[in-house]
Amino acid sequence: MDASDSGANRPVEQDVAGSGVSPAARPTVQPATWPRYVLLPLLSASLALGLAHLPILSGLELLTFDLRMRLRPQPPRSEAIVYFDIDDAALLEHGMWPWPRDTIGAMLRLLTRAGARSILLDIEYSEPSRATVDLGATGADPVADLGRLEARLAAVRSAIESARTTTGTPVDAAGALEELELEARALGHALERGRQQHDLLLAAALGSAGIVHGVLHIDTDGPPGRSDLETRILGLLGQRPGATAGEAAGALGVALSVVEPQLERLRSEALCDAAARSVDAYPGKPVEWHMSRLLSGLSPQRMRPLRMALDALLERELSIAALMKRSGRHARLEDQLRLRDAHGVTPPLGALVRGFRALSFSNVTMDQDGVVRSVPLLWRARHGTLRQPGLMLALDWAGALDSELEVVEGPAIAFADRDGRRWEIPVDEQGDLLINWTRSVGGFPHYSAGGLRDALALESAHVENLRRLDSTGSGDRLSRLSSENPWWTSVAGRAPSSAADSAVVVELETIERVILSNAEEQLRMLARSAGRSLASTSGSGGDPRTVRRRERMTHIGQRLEFARRARRQLATAHDQVAALARDRVVLIGASATGLGDLAQTPYEKDHPGIGVHANVLNTILTQRHLRRAAPWVELALVLVLVTVSSVAILGTRLRVAASVSAGVFGAQLLVAQSALVRHGLWIPVVSPCLALALNSVVMLAYRYFSEYMERQQIERMFGYYLSREVIDQLKADPSRLRRGGQEVEITALFTDLAGFSTVSEQLTPQQVVEFINDYLGDCTEVLMEYQGTLERYEGDAIRAMFGAPVPQGDHAVRACHTSLAIQEVVRKLRERYRSTGGPELGMRIGLNTGRAVVGNIGARNRFNFTMMGDSVNLAARLEGANKFFGTAILIGETTFEAARHAIEAREVDRIRVAGRARALGIYELLARKGEATPQQLDRAAAYAEALALYRSRRFSDAARRFDEIDRQLGPDPTSKAMAVRSAEYVAMPPPEDWDGVYVLKGK
Repeated sequence: MDASDSGANRPVEQDVAGSGVSPAARPTVQPATWPRYVLLPLLSASLALGLAHLPILSGLELLTFDLRMRLRPQPPRSEAIVYFDIDDAALLEHGMWPWPRDTIGAMLRLLTRAGARSILLDIEYSEPSRATVDLGATGADPVADLGRLEARLAAVRSAIESARTTTGTPVDAAGALEELELEARALGHALERGRQQHDLLLAAALGSAGIVHGVLHIDTDGPPGRSDLETRILGLLGQRPGATAGEAAGALGVALSVVEPQLERLRSEALCDAAARSVDAYPGKPVEWHMSRLLSGLSPQRMRPLRMALDALLERELSIAALMKRSGRHARLEDQLRLRDAHGVTPPLGALVRGFRALSFSNVTMDQDGVVRSVPLLWRARHGTLRQPGLMLALDWAGALDSELEVVEGPAIAFADRDGRRWEIPVDEQGDLLINWTRSVGGFPHYSAGGLRDALALESAHVENLRRLDSTGSGDRLSRLSSENPWWTSVAGRAPSSAADSAVVVELETIERVILSNAEEQLRMLARSAGRSLASTSGSGGDPRTVRRRERMTHIGQRLEFARRARRQLATAHDQVAALARDRVVLIGASATGLGDLAQTPYEKDHPGIGVHANVLNTILTQRHLRRAAPWVELALVLVLVTVSSVAILGTRLRVAASVSAGVFGAQLLVAQSALVRHGLWIPVVSPCLALALNSVVMLAYRYFSEYMERQQIERMFGYYLSREVIDQLKADPSRLRRGGQEVEITALFTDLAGFSTVSEQLTPQQVVEFINDYLGDCTEVLMEYQGTLERYEGDAIRAMFGAPVPQGDHAVRACHTSLAIQEVVRKLRERYRSTGGPELGMRIGLNTGRAVVGNIGARNRFNFTMMGDSVNLAARLEGANKFFGTAILIGETTFEAARHAIEAREVDRIRVAGRARALGIYELLARKGEATPQQLDRAAAYAEALALYRSRRFSDAARRFDEIDRQLGPDPTSKAMAVRSAEYVAMPPPEDWDGVYVLKGK
């Protein structure tokens, strides 16, 4: 090999080896592969995972979760849930909030009688009632007494002021003021007693129902930090609980004015803490025992101001300690969860605590955007592990209220119901349940609490009718019944009773039956008495006693009818309430404007707070739980996406890579949504999508710069050796560059202008150049439109290929369509030049499909991208064969078979060309599929018939038929040529072994 050989071809060999195309030259793992497929994708994945947990992007993940929740089908709804809402309509009709507590108690009684299975009262009653009750039944009228007291106080003040201004001497009003003070104390006691009656009536309703769950509030903020002085004072009080301010100042060495303001406050706090610790240590002891124990070290003067507050505190602490045996049990293995710690609780009043079936916390947690998507099921408190209302109601529904909860792997909270069936509730590491929200508050039976008050109003009206009917009777049985029934005395007299908390002694139905029975008996007695009176007076009719009896009969009859009507209305109302509440879990809450008990959900901005507990309960009862995917799922998904996108971007065309990336993106969203709908699994979508986007940007940038450098290298290396068209293709896809040629299947296209020499003689050289430019330019545009490869021009001829260097599965179809389009270009050029007196143009095209060698072929220092092979030569021979058959486009049988579904063609003949022993079937290309004219189709059908006659050696019939086609169906050079050949065979038949193949005698 000489020096020129080595120098000319070495760059080509180096490029091919470096491009990774040749299998022999490609190493197993190239060094450049690591940053492409490992380092850069890992960088994108790490960056995406880090950014996805920033607040703004984590908030975006929450929004996508809400959108997916709204797009999914609705989860099943338990038929066991119904709730009554104290909404704006209820307050507008029945008075502003807060409603009297005896009214709430009456609502609870009504629901209990209606057959409710359990009730959640989502209202915090942590302070005594501030409302008063009409105490008229006990002889007290606090409102009127308060008015009289204020008037007398104003009179005393006026007298004192008048004496000062007239005489200038003070007036001794001590006696009057002392009397007013006594009256004020009495009035205060009456008001306090009236307030307590509300709490007692509610407590009585809770106790008689036995199915009501209450709520308490958890204090999430820790105690404030104490100063050094406060710490020292608390230490002193722990050693000497009865120390005075002076003793404390002396012991601490601090001025009295500094110690005294803090001493009483800290003493009270210390006693409260001591009371809580005492109840924890001795939960079975009564209040008096704890009181004496805590106050034993204090003087009577210090004991009195603390006794009342400490008594209430101990009462509450003891009630909570007793209730926590059900409400706040520790969950077994709860240390496996990182439960939130309550710094304190605000429970209901001690009088109410005893009546609740169980207590649960009312707190809800919100995500960073204020939406409630999950709630803690457990909260660790001093008294035990508090439970969420939905969980508590589910336990009660399953008969497992006293069961022990267990934390199992998952994590999940597990328990066994009354039938031994095991329930598992998946939670996260903090014990939070992801709520499977229904679409709206209307997801469950939802009614205004005003309907319950309407039923109570009907009950009050019925009681009033019974009371009036009772007052008209004189039966001793009813009087005794009323006097023996404290509940009836309370309700009929519309005054609270101290015995109201002992439940109903005699039900309303029993009293109602007695009163109606007595009234009916009285009517019968009066009717008989009136009848006897009429008989004895022999029709006088004016007896005053008879008239009075009739009037009384009318009066009792009217009252009786009113009572019966009210009873029917009340029965209808009770039936309606029972239809709503029987065997269901009833939730009562307040969502009216201004009460603030609203929550934002994935579906609604203002969802009633009670609806949170309803949805938690529904999630547990239906066992359609949602879960967050484990962190490894997110990591695996991110890695898969960046790997697929990296391979697609670096290993395929950009259009394919974009399609793959879009498909992967859509598939990831579909998988996430399908996992949510089918399996309740929340798979993150923001971090994978972000990873896909970041990796696409990184990979595209890497590919752009890599390909830019590679294209620049190709431009420098092959700019002098290859045509611009081939260089552009190599720059677009350098992997197609192979040293030498490679055998592939292509469709070769050859064109030639008919009689170009004659055309050249009719035009000037300048016109010839312009004509060739127009012709070749238009034809090349068509060729490029169908993504053909222009091999070269040969004067007026065009050599092109389809299927190389870029593979095309439909290269035969493309070649056929290109040929038809080129003929249309020539037709337009022919018309244009004909109008200016130019030459008559005609074009012949030959197409053939087959294996050929395609590649860089040529001299050592000069080569071109070309095609070689027998199939290529056949295409050239078919182009020339058009002259023998008078056709415009001839295609080989392989091309016809590959493209027959997309073209219209007719079989012309079977020929054998010089230098080739094998015969070739040839077809005339007519049009695209479905675009042939009726004349073309008729001519093709007739030609097929004539061709069949020709091949069966019936040459005379064939000649006649071919001639008829030319004459009857329009000029057809092919039929005319075949008619001439058939006539020749008539005169001189072919040999007996003739196979119907025609041997071309020229090119």
